[in-house]
Amino acid sequence: MTFLNPLVLFGLAAAAIPILLHLLNLRKLKTVEFSTLRFLHELQRTRMRRVRLRQWILLLLRTLLIVFLVLAFSRPALKGSFAGLGTVSARSTLVLLLDDSPSMGLRNTGGVIFDQARAAIQDLAGLVQTGDELHLLRLSTAVHGDTSGTRWSSAGALEALRSLPVSNRSYRYSDAIREALKIAGNSSTVNREIYLLTDLQGSHFSLPAIPADSVGGTAPRVRVFLVGFPQINHANAAVTSCAVESRILAQNRPMTINATVRNYGDQPILKNVVSLYLDGIRVAQQSVDLAPRGSSSLTLTAVPKRRGIMGGMVRLEDDVLEIDNSRYFTAAIPETLKVLFAGGTTEETRYGSLALTLSGDSSVAGLFRVHRITDNQLAYTDLQQYDVLVLAAIRSLPPLLASRIVSAVQQGKGLLVFPGPSMNVQEVNAGLLAPLGIPPMTLPAAVSATESGGFVRFEKIDFSHPVFSGMFEREPSTQGGAPSIESPRIRVAATLPSGGAGLTLITLSDGRPFLREYRPKAGRVLVSAVDAGIDWSDFAVRGIFAPLLHRTILYLAATRQSQREALIGDHLTIQIRQSPGDFQRTYVLQSPSGIEERITSQTRSAAGLLTFDSAPAEEPGLYRLRYESTSPDRGAALLQAVPVHPDALESDLQPVSEEALKAFWKHHGIPEASVSTLDAGGSLKREVEETRHGVELWQLFVLLAVLCAGLEMVVARVSKAAVPGGVEHA
Repeated sequence: MTFLNPLVLFGLAAAAIPILLHLLNLRKLKTVEFSTLRFLHELQRTRMRRVRLRQWILLLLRTLLIVFLVLAFSRPALKGSFAGLGTVSARSTLVLLLDDSPSMGLRNTGGVIFDQARAAIQDLAGLVQTGDELHLLRLSTAVHGDTSGTRWSSAGALEALRSLPVSNRSYRYSDAIREALKIAGNSSTVNREIYLLTDLQGSHFSLPAIPADSVGGTAPRVRVFLVGFPQINHANAAVTSCAVESRILAQNRPMTINATVRNYGDQPILKNVVSLYLDGIRVAQQSVDLAPRGSSSLTLTAVPKRRGIMGGMVRLEDDVLEIDNSRYFTAAIPETLKVLFAGGTTEETRYGSLALTLSGDSSVAGLFRVHRITDNQLAYTDLQQYDVLVLAAIRSLPPLLASRIVSAVQQGKGLLVFPGPSMNVQEVNAGLLAPLGIPPMTLPAAVSATESGGFVRFEKIDFSHPVFSGMFEREPSTQGGAPSIESPRIRVAATLPSGGAGLTLITLSDGRPFLREYRPKAGRVLVSAVDAGIDWSDFAVRGIFAPLLHRTILYLAATRQSQREALIGDHLTIQIRQSPGDFQRTYVLQSPSGIEERITSQTRSAAGLLTFDSAPAEEPGLYRLRYESTSPDRGAALLQAVPVHPDALESDLQPVSEEALKAFWKHHGIPEASVSTLDAGGSLKREVEETRHGVELWQLFVLLAVLCAGLEMVVARVSKAAVPGGVEHA
């Protein structure tokens, strides 16, 4: 047994007071015998024995009354402390691990869960005495291993707690528990305690995919206290993914977005409205039914009304958890595409240039900026400033120039190759196609006349390919069959090997490929079997030539429009292509809430890409990179945008099971006997003290003291009634 107030035990000396009083009452009196009372002497002696027995009982009861009162005020407990010293003055280390994930902002019967957790910390801070260590860790920061500045005084921790908000970050408890164990293990105090204040969300207790042996050993004599604030509503739905499905994006052309919605609850969700927003305007919506713990994929369509980088969002109706109801995406609608047309002669590039620049379609008017050169000028041209390279019947391709083109394509440039009568096929095959992993072409080749007039035509088109998606209208009579197209008449064509790593987009009536696609590393290459002029076919003057060339250039330029995403808490890495004069510009990164910070480029690649690394993202939504605007009336053009999403870990609000808890403690080497669950609705300070020192017995000793007082009153009354008035000794 130990005593929480041991100094009160000096009060046991008061137990000697009844004994001293009893001894003083035993003084010897002078006896005077009367003859008339002699016969009563024996009767009186028997009665006095009974009186003395009652006096001894009174002495015992009065002594025990004082002893029990003193023991009650000294607060005895049955079990010793962690140090075995039997005193409460042993120094302690308290590591308070506070879950500040978004789900802590929900409400239960006691109010906002995070507010309850802060009140619990205020209660636990009362345990801190002189010489103790108090560490306050948040789940949003503890997982990064930075535990500097976590030690607080009791007053300092409470002051910091008042302004502490719920974070948008969400992590597993594993990393945070390991950091807490490190702090406790490095402490020199006797009592080492970790307090986990949580809403008991099961997904946070899930174990990482690492072997248990890689988890660090626990600190010796560490005790873990689990303070739970259970949620009452576990139904939640979330948008788990959304992406732009369309590979070719253009103004006033339909754009398809695929999204996935998931129900994390145990009850079905019916007619939940899913909305698509583009530039903050709702442009489409659907309703979806979700089975319990099920998901559904849906397709939404929007028509972008402008060019440039657009921000979009797929959003669910509001439910219990707000942060996962939206998913963000970006769509880069080309503003101006720089196309380099290089041919053996100017005639080789004439029809292609006219098709791109004289279009009557207002949606692509001004979209293409074409630069025509001959192949002898190609060696002195900066390839990095163009989005797509078009080579038409190249007569000469020196190895150094071919190497530059190969490098540009592998880094993400689009390349379109047209053969022609004057093409140096040996240099093109060896210097360009072979390094890109493209089989060699053969020209000229005899064409089998399979149709009247000695021409071959288009036989098969892969309409599922992005180049042809929405390009043709289907014949009403075909009811879903192949669209009707106008095929050119082809007299002569190069032979493009089929099969292998390439993909055939158009096949001729004699079975040979007309248009093939290859994907060397980050780039795309399209190779045609006919020239861009009228020497081998009438393709360049047919109605299909201009739209097919438009779609082809858009498709090839889209190689640099990769979607970059991040989770809340990640450092953002953003890349943009450098333009002339960019080294003199100042860049600004704008958060979803509109907060701007200046940002500088960290690296510049040989391909002319600028890389920016930012601080961790703390909000869900779109982070936008712009030039710093010098005009107060209008903002600078958007250069790049990165969607930032919450971790899907937060969406599943189901509570942790007992089996999962046991597996969690075992994984981290924490014995079950060292884990105590505290009642969040009671006095945490009292519960911890009882756990440290055992169950306190002061209530029992108060009860015994009251019992002794009652018995003393009864025995004293009986004693007075049994003794004749004024006679104690004969």
